Amino acid sequence: MIPSINLAPEPCRRRLAARRRLRLWAVLLAGAGLASLAAVVTGRAARGSVARASARLAAALEAETTTMSRLVQARQRMDETLGAARRLADCVQADTTHAELETFCRLAPEGVVFTHVAIAVGKDAPPAILVAGYAVSHEDLNQMLSALQRSDAWKEVNLRRAAQERFQESEALAFRIECRRGEARP
Repeated sequence: MIPSINLAPEPCRRRLAARRRLRLWAVLLAGAGLASLAAVVTGRAARGSVARASARLAAALEAETTTMSRLVQARQRMDETLGAARRLADCVQADTTHAELETFCRLAPEGVVFTHVAIAVGKDAPPAILVAGYAVSHEDLNQMLSALQRSDAWKEVNLRRAAQERFQESEALAFRIECRRGEARP
């Protein structure tokens, strides 16, 4: 070992050590301040990111809810349409066909004009044919109703409406008739 002598006086060494400690504390405090600043900036950025992500999530949930409600409505419409198609198929299977509609045309006197023909299919009732039109006189309408009631094609013939109305350039008797076949099917 080589002997060495420290020629700096003791007060000078203490001052140098105090300055070193002061610099070390300054560096530590500056590092802690920078770390705190970085944490604050990162926290704010994270909060903004979380807020944007939660807003996107809320929008996605709302879109999914809207889509689900549309799907439910579409399913209901599909079920209604399917039910109507089944009732129409029942009507076709029940032989409510062209021949029965032809019966109306054959039995109608010359003074009767049809404006609307529809087939109504109910869940519990047999299919019905609804006919609307105009008759020149009460006699023509009564003649047609009597002929339909005597016909074997219909079990029920009901006059639903008869009223004097304007038809083209004169007065006519507007009517609505409902004809049903046999009993309701189980």
